[in-house]
Parts: sequence; structure tokens; C-alpha cells
Amino acid sequence: MPSPAQQQAVLFDFDGTLGRSLKAWTLAYQEALRAIGVHRDEHAVRQACFSKRGIDVQREFQVADLAAFAEDVWSRVLVKMPEVSMYPDVEETLQSLGPASFKLGIVTNTRRAHLEAALTRWPVRELFHTRVTIDDVQRGKPDPEAIHAALESLDVPPSRAWMVGDSPPDIEAGNAAGVRTIAFSPEENQEYFSADTLRKFSPTHVARSFAEVRRLIFAED
Repeated sequence: MPSPAQQQAVLFDFDGTLGRSLKAWTLAYQEALRAIGVHRDEHAVRQACFSKRGIDVQREFQVADLAAFAEDVWSRVLVKMPEVSMYPDVEETLQSLGPASFKLGIVTNTRRAHLEAALTRWPVRELFHTRVTIDDVQRGKPDPEAIHAALESLDVPPSRAWMVGDSPPDIEAGNAAGVRTIAFSPEENQEYFSADTLRKFSPTHVARSFAEVRRLIFAED
């Protein structure tokens, strides 16, 4: 058994990193907008809802009640979550990291119910030592609060940890927490957050696949 000084942690974002749920979020936004009489194609929804603050979305689409709109989106995503699949090589990566003295965690701005709706169907659920959701913190990413909470529960210092995520807030939170960061940027995610966009936030590495994530982590072990 490795000593605490030898233990490392790898923390993963959920949406767009472990789970291929970005399409589900796009459709949920689209449906919620239609419900208030706003019709936009998927490209417009991605540009507006994945890169801007809620208040900006409210102004752009003239949403009268932002809280009600947000709840409608959440409810529509929850229905879609059981159909969300993992990205290729997620299981292989987690299976290889666990026995190699890495503690594994999920740090997500998604609600716990939404996370569990997908995760309970996957064969990797029990491989995670901690799961910190937006329900567990006062401030979501890009604030580092959730990363600090995960590392505290794992008893691993930031200098021995990684954060893997697909969006700028993941990288910003990881950098602020003092962990090494990997921007996960597969081809299917480019229309949401391109590799060039993610590089502007100074990740330690950019990876196009989970096989590459695995290689990068073991290369610096």
C-alpha cells in the first residue's frame, strides 16, 4: 500500500469529459427556449449557452424568469441523462489509474441527481473515491472550492493532483487550486470548446483522447 506521500489524485469533470452529455444539454436548452417562444438552431444555442453567463443568456433571448428557465433546462437534462454514454477509453483509463496509487474523483457543476442518473448505469461508478457536485459547494467552477473539497476528502495535496476537464472553468479552477490540469479536447467537443480556446487558459497539457490522458499522467508519475 503506498504511503500518503506517494498517493496521487486525478479529478475528472463530468459533462463533456467523462460523459458525452453536451448534446443532451444543447437539446435541453433548445427545448426550453422553444417553450418560451424562442427558436434557435443548435449552433446558436451552443454559442450562447455554453460560453456565457446566465444573465447574458437572459438578455440575449429575453428570458423573463431566468430561475424558472434554468430549472426547466435542468429538468429536461435529467430526463436525458440515463442515455448518456462514456467517452472511448474512460473505463480503461480509470481501471489503469486505480491500482497505480491514484485516488479518483469527480468534480462537477452538475447536480448530484443528474450525475447519478448516468453514473449508476456505468461499470466505473465504484472506482471513484469521491464525487463533489454543485450541490456540495457554495461556488462552482471556475472557483476552486470543489477541487479543494475533493482533495481534502481524499487526503491528497494539490501538488500531487490532476484536474481533467473539457471547458475553461475546469482549467481555471484547477489552476487556482494549484493542481496540474489536462484540457480534454476530443474532436467531437471542438464545436463547444476548441483546443485553441482551451490553450488560452494555460492547461498543463491538452489531450485529444482518454488514451492520451492516461499517457500524460503516467509520464509524470
